[in-house]
Amino acid sequence: MLDRIYGVEDCGVRIDTQRAAACAHGVLSRHEALLDRAAAGVRGRSRVLCASLGLLAQHAAEALGASTSIPRVAEAASLLSLLTKIDDDVIDGQAFHGGPLRTSGHVVLRRRVRSYLAPTLDSLLRGRPARDEARCELAALVGQQLAALASSRARLDALHEVIAAGWETQVRAVDMLSRHPACSTLAEVAHVTAAISAEWLLMITMVGGLPGDARRDVSDAEMHAFWAWGWHIQRADALADFAKDLDEGLNNSWTGRVCFERYGDAYVKAVQRRDGVALDRMVESVASQCVPDARAKRQAREGVAGLGRVGDDLSWIHAMLLGRRHRRRTEAC
Repeated sequence: MLDRIYGVEDCGVRIDTQRAAACAHGVLSRHEALLDRAAAGVRGRSRVLCASLGLLAQHAAEALGASTSIPRVAEAASLLSLLTKIDDDVIDGQAFHGGPLRTSGHVVLRRRVRSYLAPTLDSLLRGRPARDEARCELAALVGQQLAALASSRARLDALHEVIAAGWETQVRAVDMLSRHPACSTLAEVAHVTAAISAEWLLMITMVGGLPGDARRDVSDAEMHAFWAWGWHIQRADALADFAKDLDEGLNNSWTGRVCFERYGDAYVKAVQRRDGVALDRMVESVASQCVPDARAKRQAREGVAGLGRVGDDLSWIHAMLLGRRHRRRTEAC
């Protein structure tokens, strides 16, 4: 059962499924009622996977010398992971952003997304609900847990800075990914692609550096290394979830943008017609641009070597996404 949930047999990289499952089960059980109200759109496998990412913070905390605070680190990180996905369920929808192939209204959309996300972010940073909404209640709980864990204001402020940057990246991502690809550059899409996963996975991992029994927090060099991981992981995500993204009107992911770079209007017409055969052919032809070479993967792992098994966790996430794409291609044949 666990291997099917975590996909370890498919992706070829092992993680501690027992510990990941325990992390997820504990959080989901203790906060089931609140999560059912706040995270109604995050269900089943997605909820388990998000909650299990608390493993990143656990492994970081242990590598940094923490011991007594591990259970609280795991819970706070798991809840933070779940929280980041709640608003995504709304802002990624076509009804909210108006995609696919948007050619105008970029400033207005960003303002709308930022306004929608603001109560969640404010609740988290202040540790009290900004509105009488379940998502704000959950965000306030996460904020309180992070503040209770933090051994210094400096460590908490560093994490808050990454969290705020991650929320702003959500604003940019919804706008960029729902645009007509001619209304963006390859560099712009590349930057937001890396930022999406880099900041999300970094904020979860940084929870492990908050406690006083951690010798240090996540270093600047390690934080920088997460940008390489974000670049690798989010490109794999865009490749694996290309069809799902199109269903949500997000035609300008990295995969879509490189398809447009190669095929131009033929890609746009295929999106408009939802021509699955043509789109599959285009995606397959650019798949190599979504996967790092061995040297890039090795450098990414070296960048987080000081965080213990975090490199294994990130490698698994990347491999799991590529395994998901392989399964879907196999099932389609």
